[in-house]
Formats: sequence, C-alpha cells, structure tokens
Amino acid sequence: MKHNDMLEQIVELGLGLQFAQQLSGILPNICDLSGSSENEESLNLYVSDGKIQAGPFSEKECSLLIDKEILTGESLIWMPKMSNWELAKNVPVINKLFLLKSK
Repeated sequence: MKHNDMLEQIVELGLGLQFAQQLSGILPNICDLSGSSENEESLNLYVSDGKIQAGPFSEKECSLLIDKEILTGESLIWMPKMSNWELAKNVPVINKLFLLKSK
C-alpha cells in the first residue's frame, strides 16, 4: 500500500490527531518493508488506544510501532479469532516482539 493510501485510510478511520500524526510519521518506513513472505507477516493485527482503532498490521509493522513507542504493553490488540480486545502484553505474538526489543 502506498504512503498516501495508508494516510487516507488513517483519516477515514477518524483517528485522533496525535495518534494519526504518530502513525503518519512512520508510514514511509512501513510502506518500504520488503523481503518477507506474506504468510510470515500476515498477523492482521489491529491496535487501539482505547478510543480509536487502526490496522491491520503485519509483524514488521508492529515491530516498528513498538520502536516508535506507539504500540506498548498497555495498547489494546485484536486479531481475527479473538473474542475481545486484549492488552498487548497479554497477547503472546506481540509479547514476543516486546521481548525481542528488550534484548
């Protein structure tokens, strides 16, 4: 997805200005990700700050969101097959990314 398309999607979601600005600041990095298979990356993970939601994001995109401190252990996460939103620190696949970042 192109940077402008992702920015438009963020605006369509009606994201809060601060959250949208944080995400738009890293969109060029997310859009330039390459070299990984789609199966490996397809988490289809959604992130919320409790008021607004964004996604879906891949594992590499989530890693970038963690680097920028947009995705934290207190962020709400939802993925297909989850019945409810969960704290990121309680979602094993995301907790693994936090652990990798702390090394």
